[in-house]
Amino acid sequence: MAKKKQVTIDDLAVMVARGFDDLEGRFSDLEGRFSDLEGRMNLRFDHVDKKFAEADKKFTNIDYQLRQVRSEISSLRVELRTSITSISLRLASIEKMTKEDISVLGDEIFNLKKRIEILEKNYLKLKSAE
Repeated sequence: MAKKKQVTIDDLAVMVARGFDDLEGRFSDLEGRFSDLEGRMNLRFDHVDKKFAEADKKFTNIDYQLRQVRSEISSLRVELRTSITSISLRLASIEKMTKEDISVLGDEIFNLKKRIEILEKNYLKLKSAE
């Protein structure tokens, strides 16, 4: 049988130390990887934060414009109601006119037409006399 080599405490200490050195190197490598990953994630989160800030600014602008549109619509409603009221009052006034009023107006229009015809004839006479 082959002789077994006896391992001393010093040998064991060296082996354990090498194992820890190897493990320390692996942890150091992992730490570097995590650090790189953290840096990339921070860059991406910064980009996302920037996009959210831009979106928030756009929503604020849209909200402001919407308030302006609502205000303009409100003003236009008031103007429209005022105009409708005025038109309604004028229409009611016209509807109250009696047939006599309309007849009088018709007679006045007829008389005005006759006067215009006479004036046109006199104008033509004067023009041809020149």
